[in-house]
Amino acid sequence: MKPKTLFPILSLVIFLLLAVVLVYEASMPGEISSEHSGAVSNVIQDATEKVESVVGGGGENSLSEKITTNWSEFAYMVRKGIGHFGAFLALAVFGTYALINLAPNKASGGLVALLLGVIIATLTEYIQLHVKGRYGSFDDVMLDSFGYAIGFVITIVIALIIYLIGIHRYKKQ
Repeated sequence: MKPKTLFPILSLVIFLLLAVVLVYEASMPGEISSEHSGAVSNVIQDATEKVESVVGGGGENSLSEKITTNWSEFAYMVRKGIGHFGAFLALAVFGTYALINLAPNKASGGLVALLLGVIIATLTEYIQLHVKGRYGSFDDVMLDSFGYAIGFVITIVIALIIYLIGIHRYKKQ
C-alpha cells in the first residue's frame, strides 16, 4: 500500500476508533464518567507537581497549589477543555484528513467530515439524555462542534499549504 493511501486509511481508522470511544464514554453512567474525568485531572495535577519539582517552584502560589485549592473548577475545565473541545479537535483532524484524501472529490470529503462532526457531537449529547446521572447539553454540542470546527480548519489550512507547495514545485520543474 502506498503512503498516499496508507496515511488517510490509518487516519480514518483512528477517526472511527475515537468516534466509538466518544459514544461509549457518553453512554457511561454519571458516576463512572466522573471517575474518568477525575483520573485525567489527577494525571495533569501530578504532572504539574513533577514539573514544578524539577524546574523549581512549588509553595503557596504554585500552579499545583492553585489546582488543589480550586479542584472543582480545575476538574470542570479539564472535562470541558480536554473531554469536549480537545477530543473533538482531534477527531476533526483525523476525520478531515482521511475524508479529503479518500473521497473522490476533496470538497465533498470536507463537507462529509464537517457533517460527521456535528452528527457525532449531537449524538453523544443525545445519548447522555438517556443515561443515569448524565444530562445532554446544547452548550456541550456547541463546544464539541467548535473544537471540531477548529480541527477542521487547521487540517484544511495545512492541506492547502501542502497543495500550494506542490504546485510551486511543479511549476519550477
